[in-house]
Amino acid sequence: MNAILRFFIPVLLIGVCVPVGTMALVQPIAGDLTRIGFLPERSFGWNAPQPPILGIASNAAPGKAKILVVGDSFSWTGRWQSAAFADKDSYISFGFGDVCADIGDYMRKAGLAPEVVVIETVERLFAQRFLSKCAKSDLKPSLPNATEPTPPRRDTGILYGSFGAKYVLGGMLYLARPGPQHRASHSGGVYVRPVPDGCARFSHADCANALFLGDDELNPSLPLTEFDSPMISYLKAAGVKKIIVLTIPNKTSIYLRPPELAQRSDAYLAEFGRRNGVLTVALHALFTGLKDKHRDFYFGNDTHLSNEGMTILGAQMRDVMRAGGAQ
Repeated sequence: MNAILRFFIPVLLIGVCVPVGTMALVQPIAGDLTRIGFLPERSFGWNAPQPPILGIASNAAPGKAKILVVGDSFSWTGRWQSAAFADKDSYISFGFGDVCADIGDYMRKAGLAPEVVVIETVERLFAQRFLSKCAKSDLKPSLPNATEPTPPRRDTGILYGSFGAKYVLGGMLYLARPGPQHRASHSGGVYVRPVPDGCARFSHADCANALFLGDDELNPSLPLTEFDSPMISYLKAAGVKKIIVLTIPNKTSIYLRPPELAQRSDAYLAEFGRRNGVLTVALHALFTGLKDKHRDFYFGNDTHLSNEGMTILGAQMRDVMRAGGAQ
């Protein structure tokens, strides 16, 4: 019996202590880039406090919504919308999907009759969404327009977040060999790249480097050479009078591309708006400047804007809508 105990007690201790210690060292996965690249939150999870964004309880009823937001993951949580729209019961958000030739029938069946349609897209999917033809619309209702009422917390305890052998192993491999590298995965994988003045721009531990999605480089980025938009034609044929195009710059565009490309991207969007008769929101030059004034403007472990970045985006969108007579 004693021999059995002498064997199993060390095995049990090793089986518990080693995984727990390893998980505590790596920390739970919280960001989309650390998740896609199997990279450690300890190295790339943000550490500076973030401001709260007070949210609202739900979307407006479809028949009462004056503003329809169609967007991707930048819009799903309603964070920028909570800062952009004065009347919290005036808008409803849907997720991409597709906006296609039958969008008029689609909106009627959904009970939607918006005065304003805001189309939000991340830059890397601009060409796919605005410059491609399609026949059948498919919008995904987003989560209710609710955001975190308190400052977000990046969990560092071992009982929170996502764990698994691939995350723990990937995190340990990075801790053993840190620095610039590419982690192959879906969406083009994740690049760890050095960032100029990185520790002034990010609060994570390995702040000399930051994470960037591979698709930022694989997909077309602005400026483009095409302007005529089937999607805009579909919306106008459906009777939508005011359309606003909100293009969120890729994280790669803001932190790694030359500043002059930001001006060219904004100029492209202005010409796109002129040719298609829509209002566009210029953010590339603005965000390129703001990244130097606001630490963690984009989260270090994520493709998305931080709470502070979302609040600034919302305020910018509010000003654009007021100037354009949309609010």
